[in-house]
This record gives sequence, C-alpha cells and structure tokens, in this order.
Amino acid sequence: MKTIKLIEEAYLWRKQIAISVFCLLFIITFEVFQQYFYVVYFDLASDKFQLSDVFIGQMRGWAIWLMVSIPFILYVKQKPLNKHNLNASNFFSYFLGILFMIAINVAFISIVQVIISDLEMTKSLFIETIVFYIFQKGPIYFIAYTMLLVLTHFFIYAETMELKVQELAELKRTNKTIYDDLIKRSYKDSTFVINVKIGNRWKVVPLDTITWIEADDYCVKLHVDSGKAYTIRTSMKELENKLSKDLFIRTHRKSIVNIACVKEYSFAESPQIVLYNGVSIPIAKNRLKEVKLLLQPGMRISS
Repeated sequence: MKTIKLIEEAYLWRKQIAISVFCLLFIITFEVFQQYFYVVYFDLASDKFQLSDVFIGQMRGWAIWLMVSIPFILYVKQKPLNKHNLNASNFFSYFLGILFMIAINVAFISIVQVIISDLEMTKSLFIETIVFYIFQKGPIYFIAYTMLLVLTHFFIYAETMELKVQELAELKRTNKTIYDDLIKRSYKDSTFVINVKIGNRWKVVPLDTITWIEADDYCVKLHVDSGKAYTIRTSMKELENKLSKDLFIRTHRKSIVNIACVKEYSFAESPQIVLYNGVSIPIAKNRLKEVKLLLQPGMRISS
C-alpha cells in the first residue's frame, strides 16, 4: 500500500512538472517573438541579428529562473496555505518571497549578461543592467512565480485528496469485510440469546433453553425446556438462516429442533425425532438425508 502511495505521489509531481514546463515554454515562446518583433520593428540591432539569438538569450534567463525556483517550490510544499493559516500575514510573506526570488533572478541574469558581453564590469554598468532587467523581466517573473505558487498548491491539495480517497476506499473495504463476516455469522457466533417482546417488556431466551421451534402462521413459537412457548414475528426461513447449524436442525417446514435436546430418532416408515421432554417431531422426507448426516456420525452402540 505504501509503495502504491509513493508511485501515485510521484505521478502527481511528474504531472506538475509537465504542466509547469508547458507553461514555461509558452511564456518563453511569447517573449521570444515579442522581443524579436520589438528589435526588428524599431531597428535596434545589426543585420546579423537572428531569432535564434533571442531564443538563446531567453533560454538562458529562464534556465536561471528554473534553478532559483526549486528552493521556492520546496518551501511552498513545506508550508502550504490551508484553511488554518489563510490570513493576510501568510499572503504577504509569499508576496515578499516572490519579490526576493525576482531580485535573485535579476541579479544572476545581470551578472551573466555583463560577463558574456565582454564589457568591463563596472558598478554603473551593473546597476544599469539590473534596472533594465527589473523592468523587462520583473513583471513576467512575477506572473510566472504566481502561476508556480498556484500550481504547487493545486497539486499539494490533489495529493492530499487522493490520499484521503485511498484511506476512505480502504476503510470501505474493511467495513465491507466486517459486515459480510457479521452477516455470515449465526447466533452462535454473535449472541447466545433471542430477545422476545412481551407487552412492554423484553424476555431474554437463551438458545440452549430452546428445545424446538414451531411455525405458527406468520410467526414462530420458541418452545423452551420449562414447557413455556414464546411467539416472535419472523419467518422460519429467516430464523433458520440466523441459527447455528451446529446447534439446530430443520426437520420439517414447520419445525426446527435443538440437536442437544434429541433423545432418540427413527428413520423407519414414519421418520421422527423424540425430545427429552417426550415431544415427537416428524422428519420430512426431503430433509431426511440432511438429518441423517447430522445425527448419525455419533457413537452407535447396539444393546
């Protein structure tokens, strides 16, 4: 189960990376054509200026952005916004974090740009380059970090919901197993008594005191060893399914017998069971085989 969770978690984060890369490529493509059009339209470069030059420059800048973004993603994952910390203070801390990440990006890009331009590194050139990139890259970086923040939260919540769904599914399977097990259990496994309502009271009838059960129209009668009988509203079939087959046996459509109360039995012309209290109960022909299988395995000694 743990392995499955790890696989699904990895899948969710791979999905986030794929969506992030797609959005990033879209932004890069947009910036490349925008900058190329601007340079060509206003004739700001030499005749050797090509679209590939703009693309390489943009890729360099966004590669730096991507590397700087990794700590930001890890921070967001460790401290995501939720219903317990959704306040102005945390929103402001995220805002300051984005501004800080933009400042780092602009500083790195400015340093790289000055180095590859073969110009002498001076304070004024560095400041001028930083100011240029703040206005050129600042807004688009802010939008990109905001999108990254939203995407990260989306996948964190998706991961959380997926784990909750798995837990609920596992709980459902467990409860279903328990429920099926309880349904299959007989009174022997789950209880040793039958509660019988008499007026406003409930009479507790232990199973081992029941000698036999008799069908009575839409009800059944529980005959107990004291000689009394209690009527409950249920069917013989329903009650038979709930009683343990190790304790009770259906001998007729109108009778169920407690095996422990059987004194003697006969499978002759008129098959019947005689209880210790002298009551004779007939055995239906279609149930004769089943009764034999239950009663005959005991030790048999002829006199």
